[in-house]
Amino acid sequence: MPKKQIRTDYAITHLIAREEHRQRETLDLIPSENWASLAVRMPLASVLGHKYSEGYPGARYYPGNAVIDDVERL
Repeated sequence: MPKKQIRTDYAITHLIAREEHRQRETLDLIPSENWASLAVRMPLASVLGHKYSEGYPGARYYPGNAVIDDVERL
């Protein structure tokens, strides 16, 4: 990811920090809401997180998913 200065709104930054704290400090028994490591969250914050790729590798409903297919095959 490119390293550049990003301005964020204080209110949303504060709310994100509160939610991170809640997730770190509580036991959440909902599987879809388990804490994801930084190694998992970083790629999701990249351009990969902006890509819609319904279907399976090699059999997508929309074109332009070759890179996503490669990522999912890893």
